[in-house]
This record gives sequence, structure tokens and C-alpha cells, in this order.
Amino acid sequence: YSWFAMVTIVPEDTRPITINGTSITVEPGNNAKYWGLVENGRWEPATFQAINLLVDASSTYIDVGAWIGGTVLYSATKAAKVIAFEPDPEALSILKTNIAANPALATKIDLIEGGLGIFDGTAALYNNSPGDSGSSLVSRFGYKNTVEQEKFADIKLTDGRRFLEGLDMSKVSLIKMDIEGGEYDLIPHIADILKTHAPSLHISFHPFNISPSESATTNAYLQMSRSGALLDCLSGYQYIYVEKDGQLVANGRQLILDQMREKGAVYDAAVFTNRRILS
Repeated sequence: YSWFAMVTIVPEDTRPITINGTSITVEPGNNAKYWGLVENGRWEPATFQAINLLVDASSTYIDVGAWIGGTVLYSATKAAKVIAFEPDPEALSILKTNIAANPALATKIDLIEGGLGIFDGTAALYNNSPGDSGSSLVSRFGYKNTVEQEKFADIKLTDGRRFLEGLDMSKVSLIKMDIEGGEYDLIPHIADILKTHAPSLHISFHPFNISPSESATTNAYLQMSRSGALLDCLSGYQYIYVEKDGQLVANGRQLILDQMREKGAVYDAAVFTNRRILS
């Protein structure tokens, strides 16, 4: 675990932003457009809605794929403890600065430099634009046209099973996972822990990153079959909520698969929970 807020020098060009009436401080830098969208409620409003509904003062919130800290800092205003994983070195540097700019929140945040995966060790991280939100353990990006991503870093990987087994899972109210295709390996790896403890999950699905073949037909089949298998790992959850028009709506497995077919992904996430959070 790392406590970067104690050592990071906060630059002078930080500014407060307000998310759903809650103020945090950030360094806009090259991400001013992103922070503007967040503040105006135009960046994944359903993600913040899920945090509002599922995180409280007794909660541990886990953010796997924290990027530059929007969801980390917002959840820290609500949770007892936040655990954040971020492997991209460029995003990590910005994340540290933003955590340091919020000293009252920083004491709640355990920042882990690296990714959550299926083994303990070192793994390659790929992205043709390091520092953006698309860094992945998967080298092939196939959203519209299959593109080979370049390796730009070797990162520390923490075994997800071992990590979760070391936590008091009764306190984990929400795990957010946005890891650009890595979910297809990680979720099956931790499925039995999820089944036993049933923390609520907020998952972004990236089937387009599963594109190992030159054949579009083969890739489409693999993407949908692996998506179905992944959803089977989560079949013990009673409720599934999916983003639609910026809000979570009560829906199920079929809508997720339909969105994958139609849009190639479920970007703003699906929420799996055993709590009825919407009427």
C-alpha cells in the first residue's frame, strides 16, 4: 500500500470541482475537458449514481482501474475506506497529485500502484496513448478495426483471489472494475469469492478487446461466447442494473448482451447487486 499524499507536492493550479453537490480538488492540466464533463454531469453519471446508492460511511469501496481519480475521490467523500488500483504510470502520476490535493480524503485512500489480475508478478501494459483511460493487459484493441497496441510498461500485478481473501469482505459494499478487457480473466478467477460474499459490482465490459483472430466472424463469436460465460459467473446476483440515457435502469442479462452486440461494449457499466436499489 502507498500513502502518496504524504510526499507528493501539490501544484498551484489545482481547483475545486463539484460532483453532485460534493466538492473535491483536482489539477485539471491536460484533463480539463474530462473534469468539465464530470462537473457538468456528462461523464458516466450512472457510475456516480451507483456510488451514491451503494457506498456509505461504513463501506470499503474498491476501484480497479482508478485512472486519474474522479471516482476514487468522490467515493472517498462517502466511504470509510477506498482501495484504488492503477497500473498506468502516466495516469498514476496524475492520480497521486489529485489525491494529494485532498488531504482530508487522502487518509482514507490506499493507492496500489499496479493492476489486479490472476497472478502475483509482473505483466505487460499496452496502449498506443499511455495515460489515457484505455491502458490494458490485452494487446489487441478491436472496437472498430483491430489495432495492435504497443507495450509501454511492465507493471506489478496482484492476484485478485489472494487480495480479496485478505480483506474483511463484509465491509466491501462496491467493487468498480473498468480494466479494458481484463475483466474477462479476473471475474472468473474471483467468482467463488464473489459468490460467497456478494459485494455489489460495477463492471464495464470491453468485449472488443478480445480480438485474437484476423477473422471478424471468429472474433465476434469469441466475444459473445466469453461474455455469456462471464455473465454466468455472476448468475448468483439477484439484481442487474444497466446504464441507459445516463441513468441506471433495472434490466437483466439480455440487455447487456444486446448492448454488446449493438455498441460493442457496456461502457458506463452494469451493476450486479443483491440489494434492490431502484424501484
